[in-house]
Amino acid sequence: MPPSPISYSLDSLRKLASLIEGMSADDYARCCPGFYNASIGKHTRHAVDHYDRLLAQRGGEIVDYDRRERGGAIETDRALALSEISRLGDELSRTGEAELPAPIRIRMMMGDSPDSEVLLDTTLGRELAFCASHCVHHLALMTVMARSLGAEADDALGLAPSTAAHFASKSG
Repeated sequence: MPPSPISYSLDSLRKLASLIEGMSADDYARCCPGFYNASIGKHTRHAVDHYDRLLAQRGGEIVDYDRRERGGAIETDRALALSEISRLGDELSRTGEAELPAPIRIRMMMGDSPDSEVLLDTTLGRELAFCASHCVHHLALMTVMARSLGAEADDALGLAPSTAAHFASKSG
């Protein structure tokens, strides 16, 4: 079966769960001063929020990635984060390929002022691909953060598919 935004999303979430499973609860919640005082938990919440926003608005409402709940237990509770990632994976697994072309409208800030919001037309498939790519980007940051805390992290975590393919072509 060829890759799809659904399988890309499931793979990104699987990698996110793998990183979290490999660290302690303390490391998951610990803020890292050299990384804007963020934590792996905060990055996880951010990635999960994007998927939540998209999947919750499939009924025709506007998806707004910028109006998210910040904070919350998922930033400090490793078990809750893993549960939420599993829930998202279950929901994505129930999403059919035929749903991917469904039109969606997103609201997005294109600057740092409230009047920079624009509405854009897109599809569920395109937005799932965005969420997966966004998750991979945050995984790259989280991998560096985890290593700075002394945790082990797989070298493949946080690599964009094109980067992984490039590395594979150079080694073979």
